[in-house]
Amino acid sequence: TTGTPGTVTWTPGNFIGPDYNVNPPTVGTITYTAMLSYGNNCSAIDSMRLTIVPGVELSNISATPDPTDSICIGVPITLKTAVIPASAVLAWTQDGVAIPGIEGDSVTFVPNAMEGEVQFNVIATSDNGCTAEKGPVTYTFKRCLAVPNAFTPGGDGVNDTFGPLLFGSNTEIVQFMVFNRWGQKVFEATPGMQRWDGKKDGKDAPSDVYVYYIVLRYANGVEEKLKGDVTLLR
Repeated sequence: TTGTPGTVTWTPGNFIGPDYNVNPPTVGTITYTAMLSYGNNCSAIDSMRLTIVPGVELSNISATPDPTDSICIGVPITLKTAVIPASAVLAWTQDGVAIPGIEGDSVTFVPNAMEGEVQFNVIATSDNGCTAEKGPVTYTFKRCLAVPNAFTPGGDGVNDTFGPLLFGSNTEIVQFMVFNRWGQKVFEATPGMQRWDGKKDGKDAPSDVYVYYIVLRYANGVEEKLKGDVTLLR
């Protein structure tokens, strides 16, 4: 109440004052009454009936792999929580945006993320509209690949072929081509040959600097193009 010229008494609690901050003790229905006393034995009464419903409880998120370690782009993660009541709907978010198709108290998915930090939260909503949130769990994603700048196709089993090195990053080579200095294509990857063996049309290509063009697709569907040069040494 505001602007009251007399004394306000709240019940239950017999609190005196214009504002009454309450913390209902149990689930159920309770009525709060305010009585204004003013003037010569004058009074006014108003009341409010509140229905208190069960809230939502969420446990802290457990995550695999360990979020304290950087992980490769394209690696799936598993996030778990527990919720009361079990009927509550869970929504998982990545950097504050809901992740489509991901729901439930245990989810495994490949984050749509590139390099850098990404935060994951979970929000529970009960049938009566109560909500709770836990998180964030923060992962740092890194590019787990390398492209050598030289190779030596000498048949000794050491550095004999050229191509992108993918270190457990669940990454697909969509396209991989190599050109000589005159723009002629000397190699294009096929499902059966993903790396260049230093040959063109079955014959040894000469020592020289070659240009490569690579398209990679991560497990999250994101594609990345790589361009550069490599030196063939014989």
